Amino acid sequence: MSGWKRFLKLRKQNDAVKVMLLLILAAVGFLACAFWRGTELYRLVNAPVEYILTDSGSAGMFTGGENSGGGGRFSEIASLETVAAVSRQQERQVTIWYQGKEYTISCIYLSEEYLEEAYGIAVSGATTIFYMNPPAYERFGGQKEELRAVCMPVEAGSSTGQGKSGTEPAAAQNKPLYTVKLRLAEGILEKEQPQVFCVQTERNPQDSAGQIRVCFQRQDLVESQQKALEGLGFTPENREQLLEKEYQKKELLLRTKYELLLSALCLTGALALKKSIRTIW
Repeated sequence: MSGWKRFLKLRKQNDAVKVMLLLILAAVGFLACAFWRGTELYRLVNAPVEYILTDSGSAGMFTGGENSGGGGRFSEIASLETVAAVSRQQERQVTIWYQGKEYTISCIYLSEEYLEEAYGIAVSGATTIFYMNPPAYERFGGQKEELRAVCMPVEAGSSTGQGKSGTEPAAAQNKPLYTVKLRLAEGILEKEQPQVFCVQTERNPQDSAGQIRVCFQRQDLVESQQKALEGLGFTPENREQLLEKEYQKKELLLRTKYELLLSALCLTGALALKKSIRTIW
């Protein structure tokens, strides 16, 4: 009788063989789960991450060009390992009229270099373009790749409109109106909450005080990026989102280790049972 036939016969007669097979199957299952979670962890760690830092506007804090060296602590941020882009940012409310409806949206103004290096947006032309992620673009229908609208800057702190009907108050309010483009930008990192970006220009000058937006090429598992930024005297304002990402990474890492350990224990038990079975494998 061949070894395989003896094994099949013994499997029906000896419960230890059944337990050994179950342990082997469990080991394979835990190993597959660990591989899947490890893949997810690798994808998450190698995804870009953004930090929003406070710029107090103190003299000499941020001198020199953005993303291109310069003096002061701004260039120190740009020189950190795996930093992809750095820019000052201003968040302002703007009113847009599109197809007879009025929308008041929150727009983040960044440097042209940041939009190109962090989001892969090729900035061109003199017309003001609002780059929107899919959730923001869907508010305007989103049937085309690019839409045309009319825009007027408004004071910060205005409430966000939801598409109420209205006419364009041109000369009555003596406020500047200009044609703008609304463009879908799939490369924006935020995928769930609406986000709108625009290039900082002379038309929307930046204040001396504001925020700093930093994009790292990838994340880490030991919070070295946040520690490096805190070492320069900054505290990330988007701490909640960063903590959520950190929790996801630690949870995936812990589950991966746990499943690898269970897989090893199951294989060890299966080998121990195999030695106790007197048959030809």
